[in-house]
Amino acid sequence: MEDNLARDLELDIELEADSVTHEQQITQPLVQPREEPTPSVEPIPQVKPAAKGLTKLEIGLVSLFTSIVFALILFNVYSDLQLTTVSRDVQDVNAQIEQTEVEIENLKQHTQELTRYDRINEIAEKYGLELHEENIRNLVPKE
Repeated sequence: MEDNLARDLELDIELEADSVTHEQQITQPLVQPREEPTPSVEPIPQVKPAAKGLTKLEIGLVSLFTSIVFALILFNVYSDLQLTTVSRDVQDVNAQIEQTEVEIENLKQHTQELTRYDRINEIAEKYGLELHEENIRNLVPKE
């Protein structure tokens, strides 16, 4: 009998538990099982490549090198103009030297023509002068 009592007691406890839950179910609304929100799948943020723009230092260096190249180009043009001017001046001086040399040669030739022995004799005879060979001295210039 004792076994029966134990079984009855267990049944009563189970019935009470069922009745409580049944009563609770009637008085209280059924609690819906919570659905775990599915975690949203967010893509792993990828590192965006840095902008390919130039930094201030790079801009400064590019500006500096551009300025230097521009200055060198201007210096090259200026020096070419100066070289052309000096070359023209040298050509002018050389032309003047050649012209002066030609004039000197012409004057030497003219002097030789004027100092020809025949011409001097003609002028002397024209003015009634006589040539005395003993009074002539030849001088040799020192070099």
